[in-house]
Amino acid sequence: MLTSVLIDQSGALAAIATEGQFFDYLLRSFDSGSNTFVSGTGPTGGILGNLFSTAWYNGDPITASDSGMLYDYNKLIGGVLIVQERAYTGNCEYSVYNNYYPVCYDGQPITAIPPTKPSNFSSNSCAISQSRVVDKESPKYAQYLKDLENSKYGDRTVLESGTYAKTIKDSFEYRYDQDGFSVFLSLAEGPDANLQKIKDLETMKWLDYQTRKLSIKFTFYNGNFGTFTYAKISFDFNKVGSFVRYDPGASFVQKGLPGATSVSIGTLNIEPYLTQDDFARLAFEVIFMVWVFYFISGYLVNFIIAVQRKQLSKFFNMWAFLDLINYSCYVTFIVLRIDILRTIICNPVYVPTNQYNPIFETLTHKTRNQLAVNFVSILIGILRFFKYYEFQPRLQIINKTMSASLIHLYHFCFVFMAILFGFSLVGHINFGNQNRDFCTFFNAVQCMWESLWGAFDLGPTIGNYDLAYINPYTAQIFFISWMFVTGMVLMNVFVAILMDGYACAKEEGLISASKSGKDAPDAVHEDVLQALNYFARAFNPLSWKYDEETLICAMRSVDSRIPDPVADKTLIKKELDFLKDTREELSSRIHHLQELYQKDFDEFPFLPVWDQKTCRVDELAHLIPLIKTKIAGSVEHREIMSTYKSRFIFNMEEETTADKTAHLDYVERLIAYLKAENRVLETKLYYGTDGKKDGEIQEQNTQH
Repeated sequence: MLTSVLIDQSGALAAIATEGQFFDYLLRSFDSGSNTFVSGTGPTGGILGNLFSTAWYNGDPITASDSGMLYDYNKLIGGVLIVQERAYTGNCEYSVYNNYYPVCYDGQPITAIPPTKPSNFSSNSCAISQSRVVDKESPKYAQYLKDLENSKYGDRTVLESGTYAKTIKDSFEYRYDQDGFSVFLSLAEGPDANLQKIKDLETMKWLDYQTRKLSIKFTFYNGNFGTFTYAKISFDFNKVGSFVRYDPGASFVQKGLPGATSVSIGTLNIEPYLTQDDFARLAFEVIFMVWVFYFISGYLVNFIIAVQRKQLSKFFNMWAFLDLINYSCYVTFIVLRIDILRTIICNPVYVPTNQYNPIFETLTHKTRNQLAVNFVSILIGILRFFKYYEFQPRLQIINKTMSASLIHLYHFCFVFMAILFGFSLVGHINFGNQNRDFCTFFNAVQCMWESLWGAFDLGPTIGNYDLAYINPYTAQIFFISWMFVTGMVLMNVFVAILMDGYACAKEEGLISASKSGKDAPDAVHEDVLQALNYFARAFNPLSWKYDEETLICAMRSVDSRIPDPVADKTLIKKELDFLKDTREELSSRIHHLQELYQKDFDEFPFLPVWDQKTCRVDELAHLIPLIKTKIAGSVEHREIMSTYKSRFIFNMEEETTADKTAHLDYVERLIAYLKAENRVLETKLYYGTDGKKDGEIQEQNTQH
C-alpha cells in the first residue's frame, strides 16, 4: 500500500524524467489516464500533500496531535528529508567540438568534509550520532571552510536576504551531516511552511545541470504492529539529461542500470523483546547459537584430527566445503544480529522530534545485510540436503544422476554459454540503441535467458512490435535462429544428458538392491516403517516373538556358537587334501633338483636348461652400447675388453665398417651362441689362463 498509493501514486514515479517533473511529483496531483501531472493542483496535490495533509476527507482541519497521520494508523516521525548530490562539471577535452560544447558531465561529487575529533561530553559512546565533533583547531579546518564556500551555488544575494535566509539558504550549500545538499521538512513547522519551502526551492532553481542524485527519506510508526517503516526514493540523473523512469516490472539487471529510479522500504522493530512471543523467539535464537557452535566445534575437531593424520585431502571434499560456507554464514548472521541489537540499545529513539534521525536508515542497511547473509545461508543449506540424500537408495538417485551427467554438463555449458553470449552481443549491437532490453550487454543476456522460458513477445517474429519495428528482417532471423538453436536443439540435448545420467543411476540402484536380495531399492516410507519397527522392538522386550526376521537372526547367532561335527569333518578333509597335493608337488620338485645336482656342470656345457635363456634383437642392440659405456670407467676395463673381443662376440672396429646385412647376420649368430653358452663361459677369465682348455672351448664354439 505504501508503495502503490503513497509513493508511486498510480504511476507518478514512472512519469518523472526532468527536474521540473520532480517538483511536480512533490506538489501536484498525477492523472494516470493522461500520464501527466495536473497543473493547478499544487502545492497540496503531490506526495507532500499526502504526507502533510491539512484536512480530513470531510474538510475538517487536522489538529496538531493528528498531524502526520497517513491512512489513520501510520504516524510520520520527525518529517521528510530531501537530499541532493551534486558534482563538478568537466571540460569536453577529447572532441574537436569542445568550443561549441565546452561543459560535459562529470561524476566527481561536490563535498566539504570537516576534520572531527571524539566527543568528550558524549554520554553514549556507542551512539552513531553525536559521537564526534568538528575539530576547529585542526590544520585541515581551513580547507574545509574553503570547500564549503566553493560548494555554495545559486543567487547568493537573493538567498541571503529576506525570507529565504531563514528557510532554504542552507539548502544551497553542502551539509556534511546529511552527506549532500539537503532540505528537511519538519512536521512541527506545519504543512504550509513545508510546502512553501518546496515552492521556494523550485523558484530558486535548486536542481540544475550539476544535479546527479536525489533522495527522499521518511519514516512511519504503526502502533498496531509496534514497527517502524523506513522509506527511501532515489533518483539518478544520467548523461542523457533526464532521470531514468521508474519501472517496477523491470528485471533485476534492468533495475541496476545507472540512473534508474528505485524505491527502498524496510520494516524495523527496535523493541525486539517485549511480548511472550518475543521471548519465545529469543529462546530459539539462543538454541540456534548453541546448535551452531556445537556443530562448528565438531567440525574443528574433525579438521584437527585430519591434520594430525595428514588426511586433509579426504577431509576437504565438496560436502566439507559447503559445511564451512554454511557455518561461516551462521556466524556472520549471529554477529550482525548482535550488532543490530547493540545499535538499537545505544541509539534510543525519542519522539516527538524535529530532526531527521539516521538510526532508521542505519538499521535498514544492517538488516538488509543480515537478510543477504540469510539468503546465502539458506541456499547453501538447501544444497546440503543432498549430502543426506546419499543415505537413502531412492533419494540418492538425484545425486547419482548429477554425478553421472557432470562431465557432459560441464562441456555442454561451454557450448551453451558461447551461444548465449554470442546472440546477446548480436542483439545488443543491433537493437540496443532503441530497445531497453538490449541497451546493455547484460540486459541482453537477461533478455535472451528469459526468452528460453517463454518470457518474450511474438511480435519480433511477425513484424508488428518493438524489435521488428527497429529492424524487421534482422529481428525475424535473430529470434527464429535463437529459438531453433537453443529451444529445439540445446535444451533437448540437455534433457538427453540428464536422462542418460538417470538411466545409469537407476541401473546402479537396481544392482545395489540385487546384492541385498531385493528387487528394487527401499522407498522412503519403507525405511521409516523399518525404523519405527526397530524402535518398537527396542522398547518391547517381547516383540521378537512376533518378528520372524528377528527370530531367524537369533537362531543364527545361537547356531554359530554350537559345534557342528559335519562342518568340522568337511574342514578336516579339505585341509588333508591340500596337504596331500602339497606333498606331491614338493616330492616332484625334490626329485628334479636331485637330478640336476648330481650332474657335473663342467662336463655338460650344453645343458637344455640354458635354452630357456632368450632375448630379442632390439634388447641386444640397445644393451651393447650401454655395456660399452658402463664398463669404460671400470678399473678392470682393459682385461674385460680383451676377453670381450677374443670371444668374437662383438668387434668395435668392425662395427663402423660392416653393412646392415652383415651386421644382422652377425647378431643372429650371436643370439644362437648366447643360447648355447653355459655357466663355464661366465668364468672365462679362469679358463683363459689354461691355453688347452681355452682352445678346446674355442674349437667347440667354432664347430657350433
